[in-house]
Amino acid sequence: MKLRKLIKQNGKRCLYNNWGKAIAIVLLLLAVGLLFTLVELCINMVFGIPQIVDVGNDGYFLNDLPNTSLLSMALTLIMACGSFLILAPLEMGVTSWYYSLSEGESPEILHIFNCFSGKYYFRALSLQIHLWGRRLLLALLYFALPLAVFAASVLCLEFGPQYISEDMSYVIGSMGIVFSLLLAALFAVFYAIHIQKYFLARYYVVNEGLGVWEAMKKSRHASKGRRGEIFLFQLSWIPWFISCLLVIPGLYVYPYYEISSMIYARVLMEQHYRSTQLVPVKNGEVEVTVEDLSATQVFEAPSERNK
Repeated sequence: MKLRKLIKQNGKRCLYNNWGKAIAIVLLLLAVGLLFTLVELCINMVFGIPQIVDVGNDGYFLNDLPNTSLLSMALTLIMACGSFLILAPLEMGVTSWYYSLSEGESPEILHIFNCFSGKYYFRALSLQIHLWGRRLLLALLYFALPLAVFAASVLCLEFGPQYISEDMSYVIGSMGIVFSLLLAALFAVFYAIHIQKYFLARYYVVNEGLGVWEAMKKSRHASKGRRGEIFLFQLSWIPWFISCLLVIPGLYVYPYYEISSMIYARVLMEQHYRSTQLVPVKNGEVEVTVEDLSATQVFEAPSERNK
């Protein structure tokens, strides 16, 4: 709790005299996202592609469904890909901007476009794809059982009366649905904690210029034993994120969250770095490399062990 409070205080100090730039960056990101939405709307209007379909043809808006025609879905996919190709490196550039800010610098807004050049552009795209893919696989792993229980419960409600009494099938099916929802809620917490092992990946790419695989590997190692703490750090921002539903507070919350996350990431990375450095043994004769061990653990020199 004390560390999180200190990190957020330092985040505010870093943003001092830089709020104008930080808010401008938020507006720029929003503008890029809205641009693709507006382009899609214009194309829909020009070519007469409806975005929604009135299923009942009665003018009642509650039964309207999204247009799932091949042309409409293809257009949405193209716009999503275009947005990804621009926003992924732009967000990496924003992370780099906050890194410079955490160094005590006052970088220009144009700094966020640095990741559009050379290997960093493709590295930003690759990192996002890998993170999405791994999170999706973990989600399938965690939620397969709750989904299976839910599906079995629905089938019991639907077809159970053919084999057992209607009351019994209703009780079993209802209890199964409730159990599946509780199980999903529990697994959602475990899942949210588990995916924090990738929290440091983008910071390793920006701070140390590592490749995607190496950054993800170091992120897993550096977050080992600390994923619960990272989850609590993320959890502490929920009230702030809820306030963003009013839109305007988001101009304050996004920079505040980004700089605080950067500072927290640097703390974790520094702790991991120190835990893997050469630590002198008690008699000072030999130094050994310590990995994934407590910094207070003492090792004997080989000469002492051979006695």
